[in-house]
Amino acid sequence: MAYAWAYGDGFSASLSTKNHTYTYPTPGSYAINVTCSNTLSSKTNYTTIKIETKIINLALSASPAVTAEVTSFTLGMTSGSDYTCVWKKNGVHFLTTTSQTTPPNGILNYTFTEDGTYEIITTCFNHINSESSSVTLTAQRRIKGLALVRTGALLNTPYTVDFVWDDGTGPQFLLEFNGATQALTVDTFSRKGSSPLFSPEASITSFPMNLTAYNLVSNEQIVINFGIESEITNILISSDAAINPTLGFGTVAENALVTLTINASGGTNVNIQWEHTVGVSPPTVTSQSVPTWGAAVTKPFTLSALGDHALKVTVSNAYSSHTATFKYLAIAPVQNIAFNTISPVLFEPPADVVFTFTQNPYQPPNAATIVIDYGDGHSDTLPFDLAKNYPYSYREDGTFTVTANISNLVSHQVVTTTVEVVEKIVDLVIEPDPPHAPLNDPVDLRVKMKRGGTGSKLSLRWRFEAALPFTSFQDRTGKLLLLPGEKNK
Repeated sequence: MAYAWAYGDGFSASLSTKNHTYTYPTPGSYAINVTCSNTLSSKTNYTTIKIETKIINLALSASPAVTAEVTSFTLGMTSGSDYTCVWKKNGVHFLTTTSQTTPPNGILNYTFTEDGTYEIITTCFNHINSESSSVTLTAQRRIKGLALVRTGALLNTPYTVDFVWDDGTGPQFLLEFNGATQALTVDTFSRKGSSPLFSPEASITSFPMNLTAYNLVSNEQIVINFGIESEITNILISSDAAINPTLGFGTVAENALVTLTINASGGTNVNIQWEHTVGVSPPTVTSQSVPTWGAAVTKPFTLSALGDHALKVTVSNAYSSHTATFKYLAIAPVQNIAFNTISPVLFEPPADVVFTFTQNPYQPPNAATIVIDYGDGHSDTLPFDLAKNYPYSYREDGTFTVTANISNLVSHQVVTTTVEVVEKIVDLVIEPDPPHAPLNDPVDLRVKMKRGGTGSKLSLRWRFEAALPFTSFQDRTGKLLLLPGEKNK
């Protein structure tokens, strides 16, 4: 007997024994074919074999588990193919993956929605073997918003270092103040904490401090010099440009100079921060320091651009802070506006009219509104823009006086124009009445038209033979006396 083997991977062999071994170099599915033959006959048969790699050294690891954020699990293994992995969280199945979705040393992303400690077990198996691995981790929310209530204390007054935070699971705190670690009192329910009460200081000074908040997944830190200061007292921040209390802002001309003034009766190591914001652009920020408060401090601002301006000043030291914001609208007045249109306009219908506005030589007004009365019982209230066209459609013919009231917070102007809407003449017909008449008898010539017979602009012009002059009539009928030897045309 002879046996001819085809292993399905491109290799074959001819043998004289029934049984033998063959090693496939890579996993996969292979169609095996064997033909048995002797001197008188032969027979062929086939089967399919699936070659898999054994799962070896399955090891599950994970990144820190932050609640409501993605946690990445790494499915480590030395080898393995064609496997399925069943995932359990605290003993409860929550996911099934395959060697395609989580290949060896691949990543599985998962989000824990609640704080807690979780044991994650994965069991991976194929037709050869199975292995399991687990990892235990604790999901926590990140610490956010750590801040000092004050960055300093008053001269000659006992004080504490107080802090707050916005969020975070199981936070721990460490305070190093002036080179010594301090015990802290922490209220996790209200998210605030305090140091022990320190003795008052008799002179202006500062102490290095480092406040750290941490948990398993995050940490925040504040490193400053904690100042002992005199309080900024009786502070008054004012502007020389008035603010409208109803509007909440003041109005000024373009290039106006606005000066802010700060008055106070005391304070040490005072920092002043000035901010000028134009529209939605980032603010322009300047700072100055006052070691010991004395005379008033002023700063002028030039509002060189039309539009919204915000002037903000912050006066602070390590113990206290004061802020004031003054808002202004730099505005150009409404003046010397000309109201334009094309007239007369043909009534098709409708009659489409475009109104425009021009101005010279002044700055175009801003923050302005226009109320247009079209003279036909209709009106519109719209934002005013000198570069914009204002279209309107009239639904009837006639003469219309159009009024535009343009206004902003500092001024207004009323302008007018006239629009003549004339109906188009359609299907003009002349009919004599009677159709025939003797010489020297008058004949009425009647004019008929389908459209266009209305409006003050309508005129009829006649021309007759025999050198009769042109005659113009404002009514609807022309009367002609026929003379001997003449005929009408």
